[in-house]
Amino acid sequence: EKGRVNMALRSKVKATESKGIRFPFFGSGGSSSGKKGSGTTAKRQESTDELDEESTPPGLGAEEGTGASGTSVGPAPVCYTPRQFVIPSGPFAEEDTEENILFEEGRSVNGVPVIKAATLEKLVERVTHEAHPNPKYMARFLLTYRSFTKAEDLLDLLQQRCELPEPKGLSAEDRNTFVKKLQMPVRVRVLNLVKTWISTYIHDFMDDKEFLDKFMAFIARVSEYEGMKLVTKYKAQLEKALKGQEVKAREVVYRQNPPKVIKPNIKGSIDLLQLSPVEVARQLTVIEAELYRKIKPWEFLNQAWAKKGGVKAPNVLEMIRWSTRVSGFVATEIMKAHVGHKVRYISHFIQIAKALRELNNFNALMEIIAGFENAAVWRLQPFFNEVPRRYSQILEELHEVMSTGKNFQSIRATLKTVDMPCIPYLGMYLTDLTFIEDGNPDTVKGNLINFTKRRYVAQVIQDIQQYQQTPFCLKPEPIIQGYLRSLYIWDEEKLYQYSLEFMPRSAKDKSVKELETLYLEKEKEKKASRKKEAEEEGDWGPLEQVEGYPFFEKDSKENVSFDENGKFVAASLPKLVQRLTAQPTPGYMETFLISWPTFCTAKELAQLLLQRYNVPQLMSDDEKKKEEYEKRTFSIKSRVINILKALVDKFSFHFLVSDDLFIVISDLLREIRPTAGVLSGAIDRIEKHLGALAAKSRENKLGKVERRNTPNFPTSQDTSSQGIMRYTPDLLAHTLSLIHHDVFLGLRPHCLLNMSISDDTPVVKDPHWHDAMKEFLGAYSAAEVFVYDFTVSQIISGNSPNDRSQSIEFLIDVCDFLEREHNYCTLLWVLNGLSSKTVRRLSSTWSRVSSAKRNLFKDLQKTMKTCCNVHSFREKTYEPGDRFTIPCIPPVESYLAAYLQRLDLPDRIEGDLINFEKREGMASLVHDILKLQNLKYVSSSNAEVKRYLNFQQRKLNVKGDILPRVAKVLAEEPENFGSDHEDIFVMKLISPEQHRSFVNLAKTFLANPSIYTFSY
Repeated sequence: EKGRVNMALRSKVKATESKGIRFPFFGSGGSSSGKKGSGTTAKRQESTDELDEESTPPGLGAEEGTGASGTSVGPAPVCYTPRQFVIPSGPFAEEDTEENILFEEGRSVNGVPVIKAATLEKLVERVTHEAHPNPKYMARFLLTYRSFTKAEDLLDLLQQRCELPEPKGLSAEDRNTFVKKLQMPVRVRVLNLVKTWISTYIHDFMDDKEFLDKFMAFIARVSEYEGMKLVTKYKAQLEKALKGQEVKAREVVYRQNPPKVIKPNIKGSIDLLQLSPVEVARQLTVIEAELYRKIKPWEFLNQAWAKKGGVKAPNVLEMIRWSTRVSGFVATEIMKAHVGHKVRYISHFIQIAKALRELNNFNALMEIIAGFENAAVWRLQPFFNEVPRRYSQILEELHEVMSTGKNFQSIRATLKTVDMPCIPYLGMYLTDLTFIEDGNPDTVKGNLINFTKRRYVAQVIQDIQQYQQTPFCLKPEPIIQGYLRSLYIWDEEKLYQYSLEFMPRSAKDKSVKELETLYLEKEKEKKASRKKEAEEEGDWGPLEQVEGYPFFEKDSKENVSFDENGKFVAASLPKLVQRLTAQPTPGYMETFLISWPTFCTAKELAQLLLQRYNVPQLMSDDEKKKEEYEKRTFSIKSRVINILKALVDKFSFHFLVSDDLFIVISDLLREIRPTAGVLSGAIDRIEKHLGALAAKSRENKLGKVERRNTPNFPTSQDTSSQGIMRYTPDLLAHTLSLIHHDVFLGLRPHCLLNMSISDDTPVVKDPHWHDAMKEFLGAYSAAEVFVYDFTVSQIISGNSPNDRSQSIEFLIDVCDFLEREHNYCTLLWVLNGLSSKTVRRLSSTWSRVSSAKRNLFKDLQKTMKTCCNVHSFREKTYEPGDRFTIPCIPPVESYLAAYLQRLDLPDRIEGDLINFEKREGMASLVHDILKLQNLKYVSSSNAEVKRYLNFQQRKLNVKGDILPRVAKVLAEEPENFGSDHEDIFVMKLISPEQHRSFVNLAKTFLANPSIYTFSY
């Protein structure tokens, strides 16, 4: 009889729902048909609930107001009638309606519909439901509640849930039924939730004393209710656990003894080659296992590791920092190694990587591979080619295992086959969580909490947690751990400079033996140069005593510093100037003449150059010695003149922004002219050029771009076409390049040279340069955001998947021409638009894009991903002689991020020595920008295309036009999230760290904090 009633009720519900009416659910029984995990030898948590049956990958949840795809688990849910008891007041008085709770259409577990979104009160009501306990829902609720409410607010609701008010006018029998069927079951559910909370998520209480006090007060209150006495037992368990009395019970008992530690045979300082690769892998695993197990579940919520300096995710951040250190350690050790030993170091790291794979430490394995793929190391391919075949084969296999392609498909497949213990690659899960956070709104239909999103997040967190349960049976080795924890890591710029020394760009095709010979010859030249410099500055005998002469002092640890390889890194200001006017060192003069405003004033520089020019006389009667000394003196004077010439000719940007510099240098030239002799002609030429610069400065011509004749572009492929395809891809790409190049010219060198780091924030104290930086960042950010908006809007403006696929193909061709024009700024943001979460969702559209265009799109993403690294960009665009020869717009975000990284180094080291190594990195980046700004595209922009782009920019200034269209198009496209087109997307063209660094810089100077916040 009950079955017939249910069947009749189902028919009635189905008929009613077909009219667009939905009912809340009261419930019925049913058995789950969740699928079982397979193919793993590891004992891990198996998911058997509704998510296992979903085809939706993380980050691509159903949109607001639409149902998720996937098959139902269990029988179809029975819709419920209004409550048997009407709650008269309080947060749980409301009946279920579409205004306070939504369900995934056609999806249920054990006959209970899957919650899609709800108010906080309804979520709490469901987690403590009187008739339908759901442990998996409770687990996910407790894992993610911090992402949508505060713990204190949750406690308040749980207390009110225990205090459900009795409906008025109940008979004795009805009152008994109310207590038995509703009040007591709800209190039992609250008890179960408290028990689970204490036993499984005890860290919630350990790290928040204020919350612990409130929780204890909550337990004291609810323990007074009928049926809630058991809560005092849970309180005692919590107190016992917090006092550490259960530590012994939780100690791990191994089935076997840890493997014997391979003790290092150390003679003197530790060298990596003295350490066993297996033991290094073990100690890395011991350290990383400790870091991994310390991570708390809530650190993965709301991308906490990437916000506000990661203060809410300290352990995730610590793990990320450690991973960065290890990959930096790999690159540094290879680069520090003598040219003849590099192959041995590479082979040693491959052995460490193999041991890490055998230990199932995939996180450290990825760190080793990342170290190999560092731009400075990866370019040393001749050394990798000399690695013994057995090791190179191992490296190939490890590359395959750790491939990040197809959404980490290989890594995920490998993880399913390993035994515990294991440390998975954390970056994979952080990518999943980023995808989920970016691809799903926090709320839907106004203010309903999107719990579908939280289920996705909880599933990822549960995957992470399962690997925290089983510890490694390994014994710490203090010497090796101390070595690993105290590593000195070189920064990117230093790594790259050393890489160029070992293998200049012009020597890419040489063998290791030839490179070794070339390097040793250069070292001999350097030693000879240093010897000659020492002889010049050597003891010539008694000199004329000049008061305040700063160059009498000999080199010592107090005034000059070298690194472990003998490379000059820091000095006092007089020593820097002395080195500047000594034997020429490649790159030193360029670095000094670009960066001098960061460590001295124009007057200080001029004074030191004058003193260096006026070398004291030799007080000796030895004529031969006097003659040699005069030659040495003339060399120094010539170098001073050459430095002034280079300052005026090559680095004239200093003069175009400072009237004081004109006066100081003019005064200096007047002072040295009387004793210049044959050098007077050079002084005349410098003064002439200085006058021209003064005139140019007065006319304020800086930044004006001269264009030459325009190439003959066809204005249209099809005169009947509308929108973007009325122009050819090359014409649109070229016009965008010209517009963006003009914006790029706004990045003035002194905006960077006047910048400093204060309280982890980049600042420009000079008001003039602060405003100039603000103006550039505003124009640049607006241009990038426009290109992104423009790309998405052109695609979704199509009326059908065919129209939209044609727009995608056209824009891929535009990207191809942008790459040919070396416009990596616009290329980055067109590619980002094509990869946006809106465009990715257009499955039907992408299915109509030709395979040739899809492959081209994938290749362009790989090219862009490479070029987003400053050093890889240089490798691609530098011509012989380390110079740019063709117009190019670099990845400005990467350049600024790299500059900020270098800027963050200390200005002075080892007491009060000027950190010249820091200036080398800063100057090389500024020098690149200067050279690229001087290379201009040869033609002017097409007026018609420019008008069209200006119109589109005005139209897109208000995103109200684009958002409704996005919703409409997504509603038209089928939700086929498992489509084949997903594998063509390359995640994160620019690294999150670089983008975050640039966005923080932009937000420091710009008033609009949401400039890089996209809703689609």
